[in-house]
Amino acid sequence: MSGPPLSEDQEIRLARYRAGALAQPEREAFERELLESDALAEALYAEQSLDRASRGAGVGVAAPRRRVNRAALAAAAAVLLAVFATLQPRLLDRAPAPMRSGATAIALSMSADGEWFEWTAVAGADAYRVLVMDETGQEAASDVVSALRVRIADVVPEAVTRGEWRVVPLTADGIELPSSAPLTFRRAR
Repeated sequence: MSGPPLSEDQEIRLARYRAGALAQPEREAFERELLESDALAEALYAEQSLDRASRGAGVGVAAPRRRVNRAALAAAAAVLLAVFATLQPRLLDRAPAPMRSGATAIALSMSADGEWFEWTAVAGADAYRVLVMDETGQEAASDVVSALRVRIADVVPEAVTRGEWRVVPLTADGIELPSSAPLTFRRAR
């Protein structure tokens, strides 16, 4: 059943109705007109049927275009370019950090005489941060060294008699590599 074609005004109001852009009184008037006009009701039914068919076929209905704030977009692009330009040399110049797979990347030990914390070297590390936690788990001391050992008396405060320690390897840029697992210690008296 095909009626007369819709007027331009009816097509505009139909599009606004489907978009939810009609004010309450306009919407109510349009719905009354829908009940009286076979052509208008048929057009609405046809458009709704096409929408359902498109969704079922995986074809989306085009969303209305939004205005893009070009100045904000340009500013965001400039910030991203500046960040990338700053980080790129550092990202390309260093080898990837060694990865741990369950096991510790650094082997920790105490010297036989109990006076030194010692550990194995890590590829890419130029220095090592030694972290000491007291028996409550609070950080008690921290020191950065380039050697593979540090005298316990130089890094552990006198008041701390036992706790845990671990080592965090650092690159020349100060970037932390994967740290060791903590190892418990008891200060020799």
